[in-house]
Amino acid sequence: MAWKADSVRATIFVGPAAVNPDALEVFSVATGGQRPDSFQGPKANPASVSMADGFFGDFALTVTAQIGRHDLILNAIQPEGGPDDLPARIESLPSALSQLMRLIPAVAANATILRTATVVELSQYHADARDAIRAISAESKAWFPEDGSDCVYQFNVRRFYPDSDTVMNRISTWSIGQIQQIPVMPFVGRVAFKSVWTANLKLDINCAPSRDSLSGRAAGMFQAQHDEALTIIDRGIEYLR
Repeated sequence: MAWKADSVRATIFVGPAAVNPDALEVFSVATGGQRPDSFQGPKANPASVSMADGFFGDFALTVTAQIGRHDLILNAIQPEGGPDDLPARIESLPSALSQLMRLIPAVAANATILRTATVVELSQYHADARDAIRAISAESKAWFPEDGSDCVYQFNVRRFYPDSDTVMNRISTWSIGQIQQIPVMPFVGRVAFKSVWTANLKLDINCAPSRDSLSGRAAGMFQAQHDEALTIIDRGIEYLR
C-alpha cells in the first residue's frame, strides 16, 4: 500500500533578532502579502508561540512562530461534500514539497538561519492493528509482535549534504496509531463509533546546528532535504543502509 502524506513541514531555526516576528508577519512574508484566515497570539507575552492559518495554492497553510523558530506546515484541504470521517491527506507529496519551497526564500531572506529541517509525516490506513503492524514490519524490515501496541522503530543515519561538509540527519520513525471518530448525533440512542488503524512513517531530515548563518544556503539545503525524503520513500529502508 502506498504512503500518503498527512503533513509536510519546513522548520527554520533563527538566531537572535532585535524584533521577533509573530506568525502573522511570517505568514505575510512567506506568501507575498497574503492575510491568514485566523491568528492566535498571546498579547500578554509576545515571546510565546503564535499561530496563523490560511491557504496557499491547493493546501491549507499553518504558520507558527516563536523566539528562535518558524514553522511552515502544509496539509490537505478537506473537500466539500467529501468524507468527513477521516482527515484529508496529501495525494501528491512532490507537489506539496514544491509549494513549500515557494514559501521558504522570503522567510529565509529576513532571518539569520542557524538550522533547517524538513519533516514529512506519512500514513497508510488499515482495517485492524495486526494489518498495520504487518505493514510497518514489511516497510521497516523490523520485527514487531502481532499483538503489540505502541510500536515504534526509529534510527538516524547521517550523511553529508551534496558538495558540502555539513552533516544531514535523516531520522526515520515507523510506528502504528489509531484514528477514532465518535460522531455527535443528538436524539439518537446509539452512537456509531468509527476507528481506523494507521501505519506511520515520519521523516525528520535536518542539518546539524551551525554557528554561522546559513541564510544564503537555506533554499539549497531545503531542496536537498526534500529530494532525500522523496528518495527514502521511493527506495525504502534499503536506501538508508
